[in-house]
Amino acid sequence: MSKKFQVVLPDWMEEYLEAVAARFDLTISELLRLELSLAFISFVNHYYPEYDGPTFGDLGIPIAKEAPSLEKIDREIMHKILSQFYFEARKSADYHMKKEKLRK
Repeated sequence: MSKKFQVVLPDWMEEYLEAVAARFDLTISELLRLELSLAFISFVNHYYPEYDGPTFGDLGIPIAKEAPSLEKIDREIMHKILSQFYFEARKSADYHMKKEKLRK
C-alpha cells in the first residue's frame, strides 16, 4: 500500500529530479521511489557485508558510457526495470529491519 508524504527538497535536488525525470520520461514520484530503492540497496549492501544483495551491475545499471540511448528504452521496459529495483529494495529493507529488529 502506498501513502502520500510531503517532502521538502532543496532547490538543487528539485532541479536534478526534474531534469532526470524529464530525460527518462518518469514522474517525480517514480524517480523518488527509484532513488530511494537504490539507496536502500546500496546502504544494506555496504552496512551488512554478509548480505548477498545485488550490485548496480546485477540490476542492469550500466556505466554511463555503456548505457543504451533513451530511444531504445520504452516505457514498458522502464516499468519492468523499476519493478525489479523495488523488489530488491524491499528485500534489502526487510533484511535490515530483521537484523536490527526494527519490525513491530
